[in-house]
Amino acid sequence: MRQMHQTVKIIRITAVLLAVAAIFFFFKAYQRQLRRRETSAELERAVELSNQAVALSQKEEYSQAIALLKQARRLAPADSAITANLSNIYGNLIIITYRRGDYKKVLDLGAEARRDSLKSTALYYLNAQAFYLNNRIDSAIFLLEEAARLLPENKELSQRLAQLKSETRVEQGFEQGRSGYFDIKFQGVENRTVSDEVLMMLEEIRDRVGSELGHRIRGNTSVILYSDQQFRDITHLASWAGAAFDGKIRVPVANYRDDRRLLKKVLTHEFTHAAIYDMVGGRCPSWLNEGLAMLLEGQTPDEQVYLPLNRLQRPFTALDEDHALEAYRASLSAAYYLTKQYDWAFVRLLFTKMQPGSDFSQAFKEAYGFSVEEFEKKWKESLAK
Repeated sequence: MRQMHQTVKIIRITAVLLAVAAIFFFFKAYQRQLRRRETSAELERAVELSNQAVALSQKEEYSQAIALLKQARRLAPADSAITANLSNIYGNLIIITYRRGDYKKVLDLGAEARRDSLKSTALYYLNAQAFYLNNRIDSAIFLLEEAARLLPENKELSQRLAQLKSETRVEQGFEQGRSGYFDIKFQGVENRTVSDEVLMMLEEIRDRVGSELGHRIRGNTSVILYSDQQFRDITHLASWAGAAFDGKIRVPVANYRDDRRLLKKVLTHEFTHAAIYDMVGGRCPSWLNEGLAMLLEGQTPDEQVYLPLNRLQRPFTALDEDHALEAYRASLSAAYYLTKQYDWAFVRLLFTKMQPGSDFSQAFKEAYGFSVEEFEKKWKESLAK
């Protein structure tokens, strides 16, 4: 009897345990179902946020777009499309910020993007360039080395890294100087006096060019004095190039040591490029950039040369000497006609219109009241008279 009662008790306990187990497994299954529903809902919400962000980015509302994509990424961290959208929009914002010359903001955006583990050529390249323009070359090299590990197939990043390392080797041991608005590097006792003269020239040039363009460069401009061979090794420019601006003013100073007048013209030319770059980044077409630089260094056209402006958009550094000379003459002719017919005030207005981020054609029409194509037609007709 006792055994019978014990058996019944065991059966009852077993039944209770089975019932509890059934409830437990049902609860677990219900939880999994809820998680699947939640995951599905989160994914749908993440995709919706991502689509909204892309639409905002097309309106150039990048900050709002990034905020939405970060929210979407938290909901769906494994979604590669959302991560790609976030990386691309960061890249676009960094490009625009860089073109506006706000290098500190570029560095802030880059640090923020890297904290989110994003990979982007624009992110790394322009952050490195911003470090470089702030004379933080070690930081630029470190960032490009990191980029080369993450994006080993990207030749542009690898080439820039090699270029910076080469520049660092060449400039090792250079002396440094500084004035109110310029930092200068040079090598050799023979260049010490020249460097002091260059700084004095540049302070005067800064005021004169700034008055014509209506703009004073923010921060200090870097200037480097090289031997002719060092200049060629660093810039890799054609033999006809007499100096360069690529974010820094680079001068093969030995070529001008015995001609201070020519040296001042060269410095004026390159500083004009620096001022225009500080205003509008790389959005100024070469015909106007080079034409204004030649005018401000004191040149006037000795002959009127016409070339279609669409052939004079990009830098002339890839041209051979004869074609480059023709391109410079045409640019001088076009810029001379523009400033004589419509005054420098319109040039200043043009750059003001470009500074918020407008492209050149749009800003030109807003400033002058007619299109670049209409200007080209007027300029061409004036040469035939």
